[in-house]
Amino acid sequence: MDEGRSVWVPDSVHGYIIGYIQDIGTDTITVEPRSTPGNTVTAPYQQVFLSEEYEDKDVDDNCEFYHTAFN
Repeated sequence: MDEGRSVWVPDSVHGYIIGYIQDIGTDTITVEPRSTPGNTVTAPYQQVFLSEEYEDKDVDDNCEFYHTAFN
């Protein structure tokens, strides 16, 4: 995964939300949620999943999340 890449990250209210990788640590990834710019969330690698790169969609595409999380 690369810094700035769009990913799904765990969220206590919504399950998972889309954000952008800000920092890649040894055990965790720090992500800035798209819905709350300026804030960050830290999660273990195994809980962060790649998402589609298209920013101009009308809805969030969870196909990539489903494929990587459950396969």
